[in-house]
Amino acid sequence: MSYPIVEVEWVDHSGDSNQWGPIEEAKEWTLSPYKSVGYLIAEHEDRITLMSCVSSEGHDQGCGVMCLSRAMIKNITILKAEDTKE
Repeated sequence: MSYPIVEVEWVDHSGDSNQWGPIEEAKEWTLSPYKSVGYLIAEHEDRITLMSCVSSEGHDQGCGVMCLSRAMIKNITILKAEDTKE
């Protein structure tokens, strides 16, 4: 099976529960931006799933799973479309 390769721009929570600090500084904290690239193996209403490696031998196996909430996703760019020649 073939899967598209995508770049996902997403944000994650930020925080510090180990240290006391000024509340005014905490009010200025922002979400942390990230980019991830991988095979888009599943799309659901509330989330997508990427894998960093998939088998090229037709075994339908892979590793490096990342499940991202759609609420965190800012953009998805298709880098290589799904290969439909199988």
